[in-house]
Amino acid sequence: MVEVAVLERLVQTLFKAWKGSRKRLSIGIISPYASQVVAIQEKLGRKYEKTDGFAVKVKSVDGFQGGEEDIIIISTVRSNSSGAIGFVSNYQRTNVALTRVRHCLRILGDGTTPAKRESVWQGLVRDAEVRHCFFNSDGDRELAKAILDANKDF
Repeated sequence: MVEVAVLERLVQTLFKAWKGSRKRLSIGIISPYASQVVAIQEKLGRKYEKTDGFAVKVKSVDGFQGGEEDIIIISTVRSNSSGAIGFVSNYQRTNVALTRVRHCLRILGDGTTPAKRESVWQGLVRDAEVRHCFFNSDGDRELAKAILDANKDF
């Protein structure tokens, strides 16, 4: 539910930045788990449905096969001490998730989980760290507040 709250805040921020731009912007939110997709859809509701030029789609990895959006946000969901990443350990599914983006890719999750095991995800985390593109949500006041609020509700 913390990732759902962070996603909601990210989409709100993107909407504010987009508002009045007169350009089209499509956002895809991908999660490997159906229950996470449902939770995200419920949280976002229909807020952006009637917004001309600003589209948000929330689907599973398999649901995004063949699709492409300007911005992709992946909700990885997994957080554990063993480094098990479950469904997205499958290379083909990882490939689908990572290649649906036109311009900007954001991956949400516990960065320490995929970094524990040799995988494409471990490489992504390391690369993001090296390029200074790995961010801890604690460094962003809005996201930190969203996390605190989500933890209160949970």
